[in-house]
Amino acid sequence: MNQSIRKRRDQQDKIKRWFEIVYFITSPESLSLQRVPTNVCPSRGATGALCNEDPNGNVPLGKSCNRYWQCQGGYPRLQRCPAMLVFDRRSLRCVVPPTDECEIPTTTLSPQEEEENSRPGQQNKRPDYPDGQPGRQRARN
Repeated sequence: MNQSIRKRRDQQDKIKRWFEIVYFITSPESLSLQRVPTNVCPSRGATGALCNEDPNGNVPLGKSCNRYWQCQGGYPRLQRCPAMLVFDRRSLRCVVPPTDECEIPTTTLSPQEEEENSRPGQQNKRPDYPDGQPGRQRARN
């Protein structure tokens, strides 16, 4: 069999499996574990009620903080927010965190550390390390 034909069939099989998975995830009937025929594309109704409310809007994906469904003409497409953004369930768009529903780990300094780092005259001062501690520069031979 020609390699390009084999590659095309593999791609078609992947697309068929993808439609089957999307239907399973988005369908209210998924609780009964029904399978969909994979030889046809799903119609607007086959994707469940996901895009019925707004055929061109965004829909949250479960408890995910950065993934959501984007409906285009009634058909859902799984999307991911760009780096450093999360999906806000109220505005239905990607925003700068935090949102009320997501707990995003922070790397900000505690108030005490901020105060110590903001004292004048200490910004350019090297920290005092005990002998033998990492970070201390040793005299070169």
